[in-house]
Amino acid sequence: MPKRFPSFKSSDSISIDAAADCCTRLQAIGFDSNLPVVIVDTRGVIPSRDKIRADLCTCGSPEHGDYAGNVRFNIRGGQNSQRRNQLFQYAVKMGESDNFLGMPKRKNWILHAQQLDPFSVKNWLGFNLSRGTGEYASSTQFAELFIVDDSTALEYPKHYWGVYLGLQKITQGKNAVDITDTNETTQPEQSSFILEFEHGQNYKNESTIAGPVTYKPWNIKYPKDNVPAQVDFLQGVLDNFERALYSPDFADPVLGWRRYANETAMAHWFITQELAKNAKHSYHSAAWMHKDSGKPLAMGPCWNTVQGFGTCCGYPITGYLENGTSGPGISGGSAISPNGWLFNICLEPERCQVLEGYDAQNGIALWFVRLWQDPAWRSTVSAGWTQLRAGPWQESTIQAALDATQIKLAEPAQRALQKWGGGPLQYVQYDELFDRLSTWLMSRLQWLDGAFALAAAGPASAPFPAAFPPSNLPAALATAG
Repeated sequence: MPKRFPSFKSSDSISIDAAADCCTRLQAIGFDSNLPVVIVDTRGVIPSRDKIRADLCTCGSPEHGDYAGNVRFNIRGGQNSQRRNQLFQYAVKMGESDNFLGMPKRKNWILHAQQLDPFSVKNWLGFNLSRGTGEYASSTQFAELFIVDDSTALEYPKHYWGVYLGLQKITQGKNAVDITDTNETTQPEQSSFILEFEHGQNYKNESTIAGPVTYKPWNIKYPKDNVPAQVDFLQGVLDNFERALYSPDFADPVLGWRRYANETAMAHWFITQELAKNAKHSYHSAAWMHKDSGKPLAMGPCWNTVQGFGTCCGYPITGYLENGTSGPGISGGSAISPNGWLFNICLEPERCQVLEGYDAQNGIALWFVRLWQDPAWRSTVSAGWTQLRAGPWQESTIQAALDATQIKLAEPAQRALQKWGGGPLQYVQYDELFDRLSTWLMSRLQWLDGAFALAAAGPASAPFPAAFPPSNLPAALATAG
């Protein structure tokens, strides 16, 4: 049965005859794909950032079968209206939890595409690498998308929109960030939270907390209906963590930062960010953290690696006109090079920038700069790296996944290039895209093999070509310990 929102009035009930049989409609226009296909009928409304009612159906979904029903549908991101020459991301909200494209039941979904990540391969890769650590990351599924926004019969290529990556929006619950339910009546000490660091911004006027040392603001995404006592409690947790992290006893296993943060989750998040070398959406934006009831802070889930894997150049990295090249500096390489660390690159201010209204260039990387001074932390991340390299992050395993995806997307990608070849994807060469990604990633793995080995064996300066200069720390942090 189709899912309808509780707020729908009976007079507004929508016939879903047009969405009830996706496969028949696709067969009628001679469209066939080895990927699942999504058809969204907006009933004549041009999609924008405003949520609209739409009919959505799928054809060819694996495992859990196809979906047909009423959804909320809107553009995600900075653009406000759909244009025929621009890729957009879309948000989908179902009336109640259901399977989508074979993924586990949830209400909130994203259809992702972006010019910087043709066919969403980098985002798919980032989510899959993150899941390899054993931490939760959003489920993903490639699909082809049709959007009927003119109240006419389905046509190809008129309504064809290209290759998209379906994925779960970060939410709380089963098959998501699995923390205990929290509402406005939950006692503060028993509450659970999901937070995001967004360039130091608060775009949605959400409840916010900030550390007493770094002053980096975290927006509370869950629970939405929080109360001041819960916010105050969470602020106290963050206060304790930062004060411990920058105290003289910060590395002490009992008195230090480990009392307030999950070391394993911190390590997995750090390792994944360094592998992807995701300049924008890691230490500086789209950094997520959660806290379960009765448990310490935990980084994650990982999110959005569009501007990783050698892509130039997410804020705050300078050098766009030079293709992101700088250094190598103390980090050991430029922001897009397979060589060099990412977390400490902004300790050399000339390699990063500060935009008006945005957070200072270091973001939450300052936490990891401090952690690097803890020998036990360096041992933890080095051991975690070694374990992953012997398992899901072996070159052969990663290369096999890339090869299989290159084959799977080959025909759908050609249709997408026909759609977008004169616009946002005009310079994309399909095989070259995968070749460059594979070459960069294999080189990155090899550099990090050596760097983590040095980190475990020597002092904090060991991975860097020059001595690690504590004088480069911001004054507030340099004196905090």
